[in-house]
Amino acid sequence: MFKNLLIFGCGYVGKLFYDNTTCLFSTSSATKQYPSDNTFVKFNEKTSLNKDELKEVTHLLITIPPIEGEDIVFKYHTEDINNLKSLKWLGYLASTGIYRDYSGQWVDEETPLRPLSTQSRIRAKIERQWLSLWQVYNTPGRIQA
Repeated sequence: MFKNLLIFGCGYVGKLFYDNTTCLFSTSSATKQYPSDNTFVKFNEKTSLNKDELKEVTHLLITIPPIEGEDIVFKYHTEDINNLKSLKWLGYLASTGIYRDYSGQWVDEETPLRPLSTQSRIRAKIERQWLSLWQVYNTPGRIQA
């Protein structure tokens, strides 16, 4: 079965994921704000991807933190993602800061959010946006803190 991975944000965590999972996919690609070579695709708050770079994605991981209070993937590509017929899984890496301390207990999409800091409140808002995409459009998703 053909599996095509796209990682939005190949910083520290995205690069670890990329390096350790590419063998599981037929093709893999990742974005960076300012790539130094052709290994990565350019994507930042001023440069979105063209539709061809998304059209056969089966697995999508978003690791980019909020920029100026927004998720730039959600801002520029919500419609494109909703229209992906090939998409099997969408993952968004949030932050444990949106939950606060649950004393080591497991948290998931059903766990109440309790953000304290401004940055955590922004991430909680973005998580709700991704969850609404999952719930309203039946986009296969997973939020991971």
